[in-house]
Amino acid sequence: MVHTADVSADTHKIGAAARMQFAGAVLRSFVLFAFQWLVARAYGPGPFGIANLALSGFQTAAMLGRAAGDNVVLRAQTTADRQEAFSLGVSISLWGGLLAGMGLWVSGLALSGWHPSSPTATSFLLAAFAVPSAAVLFPLGAGLRREGRFTEYTLVATLLEPIVRLLLVVLAIVIGAHWTASVASITAASTITALVGLSLLRSELKVVPTLHGHQATRLFAYSGTMTLAAALNTGFLFVQLSLLTLLGLQQQTGIFAAAGRIALLALWIQWAFSAPFTPLIAQRLAHSNDASDLENAYQRVVAGVLWVNSPFLVSMVVSAPAILGIFGSTFQSGAVLLVILAAGQWVNSATALAEEFLPLSSRSGLTLVNNLGAVLLLVALGIPLGMKYGVIGVGLASSVAVIGVNIVRAKQVAKMFRVALPGRTIAKAGVASLIAAAVFLRTAWSLIGRPSLQFALGALAAALTIALMWLTSSHDDRTTLRGLLLPRRPATDRLGESSRRAHAVPSPPQDR
Repeated sequence: MVHTADVSADTHKIGAAARMQFAGAVLRSFVLFAFQWLVARAYGPGPFGIANLALSGFQTAAMLGRAAGDNVVLRAQTTADRQEAFSLGVSISLWGGLLAGMGLWVSGLALSGWHPSSPTATSFLLAAFAVPSAAVLFPLGAGLRREGRFTEYTLVATLLEPIVRLLLVVLAIVIGAHWTASVASITAASTITALVGLSLLRSELKVVPTLHGHQATRLFAYSGTMTLAAALNTGFLFVQLSLLTLLGLQQQTGIFAAAGRIALLALWIQWAFSAPFTPLIAQRLAHSNDASDLENAYQRVVAGVLWVNSPFLVSMVVSAPAILGIFGSTFQSGAVLLVILAAGQWVNSATALAEEFLPLSSRSGLTLVNNLGAVLLLVALGIPLGMKYGVIGVGLASSVAVIGVNIVRAKQVAKMFRVALPGRTIAKAGVASLIAAAVFLRTAWSLIGRPSLQFALGALAAALTIALMWLTSSHDDRTTLRGLLLPRRPATDRLGESSRRAHAVPSPPQDR
């Protein structure tokens, strides 16, 4: 029997860890944005695009190289298995990272036309050296979380690498180093972070890992499938930039990378809001009689994400020229592209958490099929549209793929788990967003060379979006907003009641 005092203690621990991660994620986003801004301003759109191509490939390779090492660490909870599982997880991710790094280097050579001395090949080689360290960080972070060392987890797994990366790129710019030093800074930062993590957990690496028969095979099958699915999801930007490169639009990759990463900020906000509720899905799916309760919780989460992302994305669309102008005047030509990508992210926000249901119900294969389908749709549409419309065509293909896969996920969730989206809430938020964007868009975009006014109109558009949503919202939607602004009295909240029974910690945010 679990005593109430124990449950309350676990709740406070999870809540404190979630708040710490939220703060760390905010700071991480600012640091990574500063890194991107410095590279763009110091080296221009061409090098910025190649560096981002290598960076997106590095992120995908790291997801592949992790080889579910963190899953191995977290699943072993008995005292006898903990140290062995940790050593095994680190070993798996290290070897997986080495193989993925070699694959990344070969892909860079292919993209450069097999010219190893070209800037593209050099960037990919530098990024490839960073992959093993980045992959090892997954089981290292899992080990810190498992031991309840959340402060060290936030400082090392979330913040250390981007901060070191930023400091090194500042040094490179000051001494006048070649632009490939921006990629080298990622290699150095990943290596330093991995060494710090290993030093914190060196006592856990004393047991020689071994594998055990059928149970290990099932674990690796599930975890391997999920790793591939996550790699496809993380590699979406890499595929986009690769398409532009293969279509001979290398000079446009920098603009696309800037617009794509800005649009992906909506994913960070979605993760930050929804991550504390993810354990609720697994818990409710384990009890089939909780379907209606799960649907109610899910609909409130979607409403909460829309309260945040609808005004955020509208503001982004209205002030798009000013936002991209931060990277340099050349980047302002990507304003239309940013609008197209933001539309896809709005639909992604309206189906928040849909992608979490399948893996949490052991349907990892279907998760992989969904993500693979999105990438294939991007390629199938991106090639003809890119050939005809250039970077705008690839952007259109990207948004169609994002919208398509999210519609499929939502239908799967509704059919398999009897959990439907809050249709009226989504419709009202969509209409409010369209009205606010239409009111301010033309005026804001006509203010060429006046970014401060464009940002001001973007803020007004966000305020109008919230006002319209409030005027048309239901009592439940308003309750959700109050819960966001005044997160107190969890005992009277269904989501709060359920979170008391959850015993999981959100996964670390990926670079965006």
